[in-house]
This record gives sequence, C-alpha cells and structure tokens, in this order.
Amino acid sequence: MRYFILLLFFFLMHYATCQKVNPSSLLSDALSDERIQLDTKLLQKMESYDDKLPILEKIDARTEFDRLLTSRQEFMLRTSFNSLRQRKAEYQKHQSSLQLYSTKAITRTNEILAKRVENILDWVETKEQMDFQEKYNNYLLEKEALIRNILVAGEAIDLEDLISIKEQILENQLKSNTLELKRKKNCENLKISEGTIINLDQWPSVSQILSIVNGLTPVIEKHPDIIELDAEYRYLNMDLQTEKAKSQKIVDFAQAKFTVRDDLLLRNRFSIGMGFTIPWTGSYRIKKQENLIKQEDVTNKSAIRKIEIQTEFETLKSEINSEAQSYQLWQNLSSDSTLIMLKNKIVNSGRMDPIKILELKKSTLDIETKILEHQQAIYRLYIKLLEVSGKLVERPYRNYLDWQLPLIENN
Repeated sequence: MRYFILLLFFFLMHYATCQKVNPSSLLSDALSDERIQLDTKLLQKMESYDDKLPILEKIDARTEFDRLLTSRQEFMLRTSFNSLRQRKAEYQKHQSSLQLYSTKAITRTNEILAKRVENILDWVETKEQMDFQEKYNNYLLEKEALIRNILVAGEAIDLEDLISIKEQILENQLKSNTLELKRKKNCENLKISEGTIINLDQWPSVSQILSIVNGLTPVIEKHPDIIELDAEYRYLNMDLQTEKAKSQKIVDFAQAKFTVRDDLLLRNRFSIGMGFTIPWTGSYRIKKQENLIKQEDVTNKSAIRKIEIQTEFETLKSEINSEAQSYQLWQNLSSDSTLIMLKNKIVNSGRMDPIKILELKKSTLDIETKILEHQQAIYRLYIKLLEVSGKLVERPYRNYLDWQLPLIENN
C-alpha cells in the first residue's frame, strides 16, 4: 500500500511539473509580441495626426518706407493659398503613407508568426529524434550486454565488435546530449519552461497534410510581398499627383495694401490684388521622371515576385508529393505482413545467432529512421509551401499545425 501511495505521489509530482500547452496557444502568444504592439502604437499615433492641408499656406506682413519717412509708409498683407486639388492630393498621399507603414507592420507580424510556427516544428522534430535515439540506445545496450554474456560464457567473439559497440554507445550519447541542448534552445525560443510539453493530439498526419496541400492554390494578389509592393506603388503615385497639383496651381496669392501719404485721399490709400501662376512643368518634369522610374521599378519587382511565387509553389508541391511517395514506400515496408511474419519465424526458430537476431531489430530501426526523415521533410516543405502561397499568414490567421485548421485567437 505504501509503495502504491509513493508511486502515486511521484506520478502527481511529475504531472504537476510537466505542463501541457497547445500549438494554438503558442501561436496566439506570438501575436502579442512586443514588436507587434509597438507597430500598433506607431500606426495609432500616425493616424491621430492631422492630415488635412490648410487652405492658407502662409501669411506675410511687410512694410516699406519711402525716403525713410514715416509719413510716406506702405503696409502690405499677403497670403498664399493651397488649391483644392493640392489638398486632396496631400490627403491621399498621407493615407497611402499610412497604408505603406501598415503593410510593413503586417509583414513584421507575418515574420513573427512564421518564426513561431518554425520554432514549434523544431520542438516537435527534436522530440521525435530524442525518442528515436532512446530506442537506438536501448538496442546498443542490449547488443553490448549480449556480447558480454558471450564472452563470460567463454565463447569465441571478435573483440572489435565490443570496442565498436562501445564507440557507438558513446557516439549515440553525444547525439542525445546535443539533442537535449537543442531541446532547451527550442524551449527558450518558444518562451516555455523546459518541463512543458506541447500537446500534439490535433497534430496533422501526413495524409491530412497531403489533403491540405492538394487543395492549396497560391493567393498571389494577397501575398504579403505583393501587397507591400502595391502599397509602395500607390504611395509613389500619390506623391507624383501631389507634385503635379503643386505645379498646376493657378491662384498664387492675394494681398491687401495700405499706403500712408499726406497727398492721398483716404479712399485711395487702400488696394487689393491677386497673383496668378501659369501652369508650367518646370522642375516638376524632372521629379516626374524620377518618380515614374521608381514606379516602373516597383511594377517590375512585383511582376518578378509573382513569377517566383508561382514557380516556387509548384516546385514545393512537387517535392512534397515526391517525399510522400518515399514516405509511403517505407511505411509499406514497415507494415508488410509477409516480412513481419518471416522475421518472427526466423527469430522463433531458435536456429539463428542471437547477434543476428539483434541485427533484425537494427533493420527495423533503420526503416523507422527513413520514415522519420521523410516525415520531417514533408512537414518542413508543408510549412514552406504555406508561406510561399501566402496561406500561412492570410487573415484571419489559422493554425495549420492543427488538422482542423482553427482560427488563432489574439490574446
């Protein structure tokens, strides 16, 4: 009874120290990153600025003395205007500037989210590798014990086998230590304690991934890179429209003048006037050419990026299907009933060398290694495909590390 209570106590202690966390929760935490909060505050501050160009550009007050006599003095008040077209262009330029900053902020958010997905995948891969290394280590220890028993029994055996197995155990231990350090680093990247375990109950299987991949098409126009380039193009275009509105302004200024002279009647001392400009390109022509070159450059970058996205998408999809075929072949080999029955028959016959029997176990582990390699390659390509297609960061955000693809709730 005491033994049972002690076991129960240790089990509860272990359960308490090993917390579980869902991938959706980790992705949600990523959306609360401090950098994202700073970008949000910056955009809110920029939106609070007054983006309306005033009607009056400036007001000048001037005075002039004739013959340095105060009795012959002239006062003039002049004000220059911003046209309605200018005001509209400046407003639209400011709005396009906000959109450009917003897309850059979204790009940063996308990068943070994609990095978090990669970190989760790193944690899962490391765990799978550690589990396999433990199996392989058990095989090596079993083989070492068998060789030692043969030696104790006085039977002939090559000592090189014992030395070799010792070296393999040490090498495997080194790999396990490296994986343990990697696991700790993964936990740091995810900002979770070392004892925390990621819940993989909803983790997508290879078949579920293939189902998602086969129904996937690149949303090129909504791809973050294309959205940012489009925002940059709109900003350049509105900047050009602003310069154009300035160059085509007609009403330049209005002025009122009052002259102090003893020889003038009071009614003749006041005068008003207006200044007009003839629309002329002038320096606007150079600015226009510079701006158009930048617009063409952005358009060209956008066209090239669209081609790259489509090409990379098709390449990744092909690679996933290729890896899936290899994965399925090794899976079929692993579960082949004829092969399993043959191995069992050989083992149970009692006529096979014990070391050879262990080699059969080693062949099973080798198959498991291949399955794991192809499986991890599929997951990596899957995430990369989601990034390239724009689906990984398409709003509203979804958790593609869950076979049900639930929405990610922002904390």
